[in-house]
Amino acid sequence: MRWIERSIRLPLPPGDAFPLAVEPGTMSDWLVQLQEVRPRGFLHFRPRVRHGGVRLDLDVEVLRVAVPEEVEAAVRWREIDGRLHLLLVATEDGGTLLTLRVGLVLTGVLRGARPLILAEIARLLTWDLRRLRRLAVAEARGERPDTGDDLPEDAHASPHRDPADAGSGPRGSDAGRRSGTDEPAERAVLDPADDGPGARSGEGPAPDAPAGGDADDDAPA
Repeated sequence: MRWIERSIRLPLPPGDAFPLAVEPGTMSDWLVQLQEVRPRGFLHFRPRVRHGGVRLDLDVEVLRVAVPEEVEAAVRWREIDGRLHLLLVATEDGGTLLTLRVGLVLTGVLRGARPLILAEIARLLTWDLRRLRRLAVAEARGERPDTGDDLPEDAHASPHRDPADAGSGPRGSDAGRRSGTDEPAERAVLDPADDGPGARSGEGPAPDAPAGGDADDDAPA
């Protein structure tokens, strides 16, 4: 399994940052492509996401919850088997270091598109966490959150360009391994002062790439 990891500091303690990150009422405010979350059972959900003109209905099963420190979930869609790991650690200044890890196993025809898929997920993780920080800053100040004004025009799209190496970012070693078949995680701690993804993380700008999926019959052309 290949892991992509992004971290960002939030000006809220874990007890306040945790519901901001995981409650359905606020998740769509920071997850760029989330359209809706439908329950399927106890700790089992079916989120709908949109990527450009593509709609994907994911299957998400929560495997472990430790409030307000950790959530681990299995994410599945067709030939993609993934894991999502959200970790919140209290910092000395009373805030939270939030880390979001996404692991993927690709099979079938999607295996050949692996560099493109990983690059696109890394790009979206960066934007998602920056939006989450804006929510946390507004919450800490008692202000109304504003998450979308400075998003790039392609945040919801998937332009077809030649991608750079998806593994060009900083990588961990044994800490990024979850099992004997895991690969080192690609890591970056995001600077909240940055205006765009990767500006100071050492990873360079994240490329745009198609993630694949079913054509959305309801999406406008």
